[in-house]
Amino acid sequence: VKWTQLGLPNLARRLHADLLHVPTFPTPLFAPCPMLVTIHDVAFRLYPRTLETTRRWWYSLLLPMSLARADAVLVNSDTTGRELSDLYPGSAAKVEVTRFGTPQWLSGREPPPLWGPGAPFLFIGALEPRKNLSRILDAFVRFKREATACTTGRALPRLVIVGAGGW
Repeated sequence: VKWTQLGLPNLARRLHADLLHVPTFPTPLFAPCPMLVTIHDVAFRLYPRTLETTRRWWYSLLLPMSLARADAVLVNSDTTGRELSDLYPGSAAKVEVTRFGTPQWLSGREPPPLWGPGAPFLFIGALEPRKNLSRILDAFVRFKREATACTTGRALPRLVIVGAGGW
């Protein structure tokens, strides 16, 4: 919290930053330039039992303040954008969907194949209840069952789960 409220704005000031992107809330109370914030989800509001009470309370306090201070709000999916706009209508005009990923030109490599032996069915995130891994597993099983019925001899993607333990 100290870094976000004091260190980050001071660094932006020293660098004469034109824009400050805060990859997660809370945003600084005061910033020397326009500010973007990335909101990854609003699970603490939609699925409150998946977070500890203290964290849920903290998020409920800080998210509205961060939304009010931000000049733009970035989300990683249409669903998150819709949920955020429904829960915080005052922020709807600021929401922009920016899907995650590394463009090919940045990595200098070909992306992995979308089908076949090297293709991933990929989950990246903290391994905790609010990420709903059981639904991902159900989706993968359903995908494999349906794909097997219509693929003649083609290898199916493999499930890859990447992440550290959450709370």
